[in-house]
Amino acid sequence: MNQIIGFLSRLRHFLPEKTLVIVYNSIVLPILDYSLVLWGYTYNKHMNRLINLQKRAVRVMTFSRFDAHSEPLF
Repeated sequence: MNQIIGFLSRLRHFLPEKTLVIVYNSIVLPILDYSLVLWGYTYNKHMNRLINLQKRAVRVMTFSRFDAHSEPLF
Protein backbone atom coordinates (compact mmCIF):
# COMPACT_ATOMS: atom_id res chain seq x y z
CA MET A 1 0.00 0.00 0.00
CA ASN A 2 2.82 2.43 0.75
CA GLN A 3 4.21 1.95 -2.75
CA ILE A 4 0.80 2.56 -4.30
CA ILE A 5 0.32 5.71 -2.23
CA GLY A 6 3.74 6.91 -3.41
CA PHE A 7 2.65 6.19 -6.97
CA LEU A 8 -0.53 8.23 -6.42
CA SER A 9 1.49 11.10 -4.98
CA ARG A 10 3.56 11.25 -8.15
CA LEU A 11 0.53 10.92 -10.43
CA ARG A 12 -1.44 13.68 -8.74
CA HIS A 13 0.74 16.32 -10.37
CA PHE A 14 -0.12 15.09 -13.87
CA LEU A 15 -3.69 13.79 -13.67
CA PRO A 16 -6.96 15.50 -12.78
CA GLU A 17 -8.70 14.50 -9.58
CA LYS A 18 -11.42 12.53 -11.38
CA THR A 19 -8.79 10.34 -13.02
CA LEU A 20 -7.06 9.85 -9.68
CA VAL A 21 -10.36 8.65 -8.24
CA ILE A 22 -10.58 6.08 -11.04
CA VAL A 23 -7.02 4.93 -10.30
CA TYR A 24 -7.86 4.76 -6.59
CA ASN A 25 -11.00 2.73 -7.25
CA SER A 26 -9.20 0.33 -9.55
CA ILE A 27 -5.99 -0.20 -7.57
CA VAL A 28 -6.34 0.80 -3.92
CA LEU A 29 -9.94 -0.12 -3.20
CA PRO A 30 -9.65 -3.80 -4.27
CA ILE A 31 -6.59 -4.21 -2.06
CA LEU A 32 -8.44 -2.72 0.89
CA ASP A 33 -11.51 -4.86 0.23
CA TYR A 34 -9.37 -7.99 0.12
CA SER A 35 -7.52 -6.91 3.25
CA LEU A 36 -10.76 -6.36 5.13
CA VAL A 37 -11.89 -9.87 4.29
CA LEU A 38 -8.63 -11.32 5.60
CA TRP A 39 -8.18 -9.05 8.59
CA GLY A 40 -11.87 -8.50 9.43
CA TYR A 41 -11.80 -10.48 12.66
CA THR A 42 -8.48 -9.29 14.02
CA TYR A 43 -7.59 -6.73 16.65
CA ASN A 44 -8.52 -3.10 16.13
CA LYS A 45 -4.87 -2.04 16.02
CA HIS A 46 -4.44 -3.99 12.77
CA MET A 47 -7.62 -2.58 11.28
CA ASN A 48 -6.61 0.95 12.25
CA ARG A 49 -3.45 0.58 10.17
CA LEU A 50 -5.53 -0.17 7.06
CA ILE A 51 -7.88 2.71 7.78
CA ASN A 52 -4.94 5.09 8.24
CA LEU A 53 -3.47 4.00 4.91
CA GLN A 54 -6.80 4.65 3.22
CA LYS A 55 -7.00 8.11 4.78
CA ARG A 56 -3.44 8.84 3.70
CA ALA A 57 -4.23 7.85 0.12
CA VAL A 58 -7.24 10.18 0.03
CA ARG A 59 -5.22 13.05 1.50
CA VAL A 60 -2.52 12.54 -1.13
CA MET A 61 -5.05 12.57 -3.97
CA THR A 62 -6.73 15.77 -2.79
CA PHE A 63 -3.52 17.69 -1.96
CA SER A 64 -4.69 17.93 1.65
CA ARG A 65 -2.41 18.38 4.62
CA PHE A 66 -1.35 15.25 6.48
CA ASP A 67 -3.34 16.33 9.52
CA ALA A 68 -6.51 17.37 7.66
CA HIS A 69 -9.77 15.83 8.81
CA SER A 70 -10.55 12.98 6.44
CA GLU A 71 -14.35 12.79 6.66
CA PRO A 72 -15.05 15.62 4.16
CA LEU A 73 -12.43 14.18 1.80
CA PHE A 74 -14.27 10.90 1.38
